[in-house]
Amino acid sequence: MKASVKYAIRAAKYFCWFLILFTLLIGVLVLTKFVPADIDTMFVKGWISVAEIAGVFVVFSAIYPKFGYVTRKVSIPGEWSEVSEQVEDFFKERGDYKVESREEGQICYRSNSAAIRIARLWEDRITVTSVLGGVELEGPAKDLNRIASSLEYRLRGE
Repeated sequence: MKASVKYAIRAAKYFCWFLILFTLLIGVLVLTKFVPADIDTMFVKGWISVAEIAGVFVVFSAIYPKFGYVTRKVSIPGEWSEVSEQVEDFFKERGDYKVESREEGQICYRSNSAAIRIARLWEDRITVTSVLGGVELEGPAKDLNRIASSLEYRLRGE
C-alpha cells in the first residue's frame, strides 16, 4: 500500500477517534447535568461551534500521523540471515509483539495485547526491513524509539 494512502487512512482513523472521544465527553457532561442537553445552549454558537471543533479535529488528525509514525535505521553489522534471527530472538524475549508476516528481507510484528491494538486503532505494526548496513524499523513513534535503541544496543553488544 502506498505511503500516502496509509497516511490518509491513519488520519481518518484519528479523526473518528477524536469524534468518539468528544462525543463521550459531551455525553458524560450531559448525563451528569454539568451542561444542558441542548446543543444551542451547550455551545456559544450552537452547531457552528460543533463544526469549528470538528475542524480542529481535522487539522490535528491530519498532522498527527506525521509525528506518530516514524522510520528509524538501526546500524547492525552482518547479513540479513544472521540479523533476522537475532531480531526475532529480541522480539521473542520482549514478549509484547508477535510475528505477523515474513517476507524476503522483511519481518512484520503486531502487538500481542488486544487492548493496545484497539487503543492504537490497529496501527501497532512494527516492520523490520533489511537495508545496507543494518535494518530499518517502521512503526508507532511511542514504541519505535525504545525498541530501536534496545535492539541496537543488544545486537551491537553481542
